[in-house]
Amino acid sequence: MPAGGLVNEAFRVGEHVLRMVMQVRLPECDVEAEREAQIMPIVEKAGICAPKMIAFGPADDLAPRPYSIYDYVDGVTLGQSGRKPIEFEAAYFDLGTQLAKLHQASVADEIKRCLRPDRSREYGQALQEACDKGFVSERDQLEITAWAAKLQ
Repeated sequence: MPAGGLVNEAFRVGEHVLRMVMQVRLPECDVEAEREAQIMPIVEKAGICAPKMIAFGPADDLAPRPYSIYDYVDGVTLGQSGRKPIEFEAAYFDLGTQLAKLHQASVADEIKRCLRPDRSREYGQALQEACDKGFVSERDQLEITAWAAKLQ
């Protein structure tokens, strides 16, 4: 049974997870999958806590959509834990530590150029497009907009 987010479907296959870009997708989803494949070795080398990517493949004869295979990591999301957000102080601290490691990681220029080449779009425009296409609910759009306003 697939599980997934806005871009990928995920299937547990033994001790691994097969992630495939959804069949109905925006064109940039394929590019996003390729970016992820380029950054994951950097994430691993930097010692950032993340599942290990075993393989990546573009859409081709083997698979009709880009795919990646990761080691399976057992656990639950914070939202599924039944605990209150205030109880996650240590997890939030660790997340900040991991994010700092990512920002300090050495990234080759050829990879930097393809990570996010166009940062000129304002987030509100991208969020509205995602909402218009049904990828984000109106409720989530309002919540994200409120959080962004607090961060500015």
